[in-house]
Amino acid sequence: MVELQTNFRSRLTFRNPSVAGMDSAWGAANASTLVAADRPDLVVIAFGMNDGTGNVSASTFKTNVQSIMASVRAVNPDAEFVLVAPTLANAATTYAGAQASYKAVLDQLAGTGVVVMDMTSIHQSLLAKKRFQDMTGNNVNHPNDFLSRAYAQALATILVP
Repeated sequence: MVELQTNFRSRLTFRNPSVAGMDSAWGAANASTLVAADRPDLVVIAFGMNDGTGNVSASTFKTNVQSIMASVRAVNPDAEFVLVAPTLANAATTYAGAQASYKAVLDQLAGTGVVVMDMTSIHQSLLAKKRFQDMTGNNVNHPNDFLSRAYAQALATILVP
C-alpha cells in the first residue's frame, strides 16, 4: 500500500467488501451499497470461481460484471476497473466448471479504464509445471500462499508503473 501511495502521490483507502462463497450475481445485487456507495476510483472485480462451480454461463457472468461496473459508474463515471479472470478449480473435483470460459468475456469489457488481469492463463501455465495441490490451501479451489503471491504479482504489474 505504501508503494502505491508513493507512486500515485495520493492517500489510498482499501476496502474489501467480498463475502466468501458469493458469486457475480451477488456482486451485481450488492454493488450499489457495498462498493458504489464509497465512490471508488479503482475497483478490482474478482468473481468467477463460484460462478464456474455453479456453471454460470459466460454471458450471464459478463452481464453480472457489467452490472457491477454500471453501479460504480453511476456515482463515479471516471472509475477504473481491474477485472480478474479466475484461477481454476481442481479438475478432479465437482468444483471445476465454467471458470476457464470467463476470460474471453472479460476481454470484451476491456478498454479505456478497464484492464483484465489474466489469472486463468497464469494458473494454466503454472499447472504445466506444478501440481494443483502445491498451489492450493484445500486442494479444491482456494489459493495457498504460493498462488496468492501470483495474484499479488499480477496486480502489481498492472498498478505499479
